[in-house]
Amino acid sequence: MKIYKSLLILASIIYTTNSYAYDPIQSRRAGLFSIYSINCSGAVQLLDYSEFYSLESAYHYDMGSNTDNVSNLIKKGIERFSILAPVESLLMVDRNKLLKKERIKFLEGVNFGEVDDEFSFANFYGCEVEIIAKGKNIYNEGSVLFIKRSLFDKLDNISKAGMFLNYLINQDRTFLLENKKTANARHINALIASDKIRRLPQEDLFFLREYFQYRPY
Repeated sequence: MKIYKSLLILASIIYTTNSYAYDPIQSRRAGLFSIYSINCSGAVQLLDYSEFYSLESAYHYDMGSNTDNVSNLIKKGIERFSILAPVESLLMVDRNKLLKKERIKFLEGVNFGEVDDEFSFANFYGCEVEIIAKGKNIYNEGSVLFIKRSLFDKLDNISKAGMFLNYLINQDRTFLLENKKTANARHINALIASDKIRRLPQEDLFFLREYFQYRPY
């Protein structure tokens, strides 16, 4: 199956041996992770989608219309995520409620520094990968998501929703599973935005849950 091929490629890039277990001390772990965009001559898209769909060209967006409200697209993404991770999706619902406007900071003229992650399985054809946001643990106090406004304003609504979904997905992957890179989070985010997530057979879902360390119940 093609999905296994994609995951084998990912496995050669990033692999974690930590078992999933909710730990309230770990849930408050400090740190930052990056969310990426791809800029092609001024046209900006969330990297998650461009990267994954260049690897799996048979996948297509199935999140709705770019005229849809970003909040509604986020809710739809969380519903899709529940197909893959029914237990973790309940936590995601609660975390989405915690991500209030006052905890999000839009920054002008910010430089988030050098890109430092794993991207070698995608071909960007000369486009530039840029950090669009930095995320902190949502259980920390104060601002937890810092966004480069000049890039964010160029995203369509689906990519804007995807950026927030990336943030929510990375809460477990960064602070509980301690993934050092964000490749898995980007893959998950693209999968739930695709037209394939609702058509995956149970054996594929079982494989994905094991691979991404999500609980079936």
